[in-house]
Amino acid sequence: MDLLNQLESIEGLRPVDRTVSAQAVSPSDNGVLKYPVYFPPVDVKSTRLSEITIDTYRPTASRREWNGPDRLIPLRTPGASDLNMIPIGDYFSLGEEELQRHEEMSGGEEAAILRDLGADIPSRTDGLIEAAYRRVEVDAHTLWAMGKVVQDDPTTGHTVETDFGYDPDRLQDASATPWTGANFTANLIGWLRDAKAAIGGSLGGVMLSETKRRLALSSYVFPAGITPSYAYIEGQIADAVGVASFRFVMNDDTLDLPVDGGTQFSNGRVWPINYLAAIPADGKIGRTARAPIAGLGALSRQFPGAQLNRNGALIAYSRLNDGKGVKVRGQLHHMSIPNGRRVYSINVGA
Repeated sequence: MDLLNQLESIEGLRPVDRTVSAQAVSPSDNGVLKYPVYFPPVDVKSTRLSEITIDTYRPTASRREWNGPDRLIPLRTPGASDLNMIPIGDYFSLGEEELQRHEEMSGGEEAAILRDLGADIPSRTDGLIEAAYRRVEVDAHTLWAMGKVVQDDPTTGHTVETDFGYDPDRLQDASATPWTGANFTANLIGWLRDAKAAIGGSLGGVMLSETKRRLALSSYVFPAGITPSYAYIEGQIADAVGVASFRFVMNDDTLDLPVDGGTQFSNGRVWPINYLAAIPADGKIGRTARAPIAGLGALSRQFPGAQLNRNGALIAYSRLNDGKGVKVRGQLHHMSIPNGRRVYSINVGA
């Protein structure tokens, strides 16, 4: 049988049905992924994005002599950068060998084969989009911490780093003189004061690993009679920095990340272990741009009743090996982009 024709004719397994299901997948994996909290979604019209960066600009007038000239306050043109979002894509194949196994288990009955596939395909197509959201999660945190994203070629495994050109004063590196031992909390408080000023006077916390949070506890000198606790340190930091409240936000999440151009994955961190990043009081770092996918437009026109979101996820099929198999792929045009004025991070060393 031609599997593609079969799948495209079965309600529940058609590409439009699998796309509707994929668009219902939770972008946060029901709270496991953090990027939607810090980078709320915003629909955009194109994968070509123009980002405007407005640096803090608070000019001050001058006193002058009577009848003398006034101070000119020039208009500062905001900086702009053009980004071209590239797709997130993944796939799985239903090949001849897999179909052979279904054939053997079903006794050769075509209806039974399709029932088996019907039980298998939905979870696998939703899984493609879950994997795509994990890529958004990794890129969001790497960009927030380091000001760059790493693109890996799924065929060769080669990687390319793209630097977003944020102000280097906002992406600091203290790894040459690491924050260790007794100096950690003192350095942290001084850095947080600078962070508060850099992000417009708004500060609510710091993103860090549990390893670095422990350094805050071990390096803080508690007054006599005070039981050591993170809550006490957070209150003292809030007072020292001059904010209403402050908290440590730990991120030790891990995901299985690709390590080559094949099928090898290795468990890796979402947040780089030696980095700290200031969190504004409202908890927002930027936005997650959600761009349309051309294939969704075509699918929406073909099935208007499906009410597809053109800026959501897509599931598509293609024929393999003269109809002997099917390639099932997922696609997503989402990217989390920090607001340059809200980026303030530091590598504190190992």
